[in-house]
Amino acid sequence: MKLFRPYGHIILVPTFKKRFKVFTLQITILLDRSFEFLANYKDDRITTIKCLSMDEMWKYLAGLIDSEGSISVLINNRKDYYYPILCIQMKNQQILQWLEENFGGGFYPGDRLAKWHVYGKECIELLKKLEPKHMEKLTKRSIILNNLNDLKRAKHLLKQYQQLVERQKAGFQLFMRKVAESRKTFTFSPLPFPSKQLISSSEPFYVRD
Repeated sequence: MKLFRPYGHIILVPTFKKRFKVFTLQITILLDRSFEFLANYKDDRITTIKCLSMDEMWKYLAGLIDSEGSISVLINNRKDYYYPILCIQMKNQQILQWLEENFGGGFYPGDRLAKWHVYGKECIELLKKLEPKHMEKLTKRSIILNNLNDLKRAKHLLKQYQQLVERQKAGFQLFMRKVAESRKTFTFSPLPFPSKQLISSSEPFYVRD
């Protein structure tokens, strides 16, 4: 809302996704043509990210973890050994191969989803440099880094935190169900446009997430 409201109309439609059996908000934003680069970027992301500086690469990795990644602690039962792991799963195999080339870890192709992960000391070094924005990922990162001398405790704390997250999700689903059943659609008109220079054309196009 904060990011896009100055640039266009935002429409929030409560929906029910049968595949995942969850209630969600479908976000549709009517933007100016000056945002068309976003559509082009989606078609060929690998060309764009190969031009990133090192600082931008770290920020891009943090964004991928926020949206597509997971942070956890696993156990090797045979050795009673605990280790942190960072994993990203997505369809775009080129990006995951790029991650392997630039950040180490391992890339594993798949029929539906491919995977990149890094674990152990290599994972710890990445977590120290990363700055995720998503509160859940940021909290899990902090739990691991604050318990490097006792990863068994870190795993227990992560489990407790995940239970809290699941309770919050359940509460949100209950709220969303009530909103969806009321069939309410929320529309927000744009705030005063911050810079007319950004407008390249008055013709709008749709971005749907």
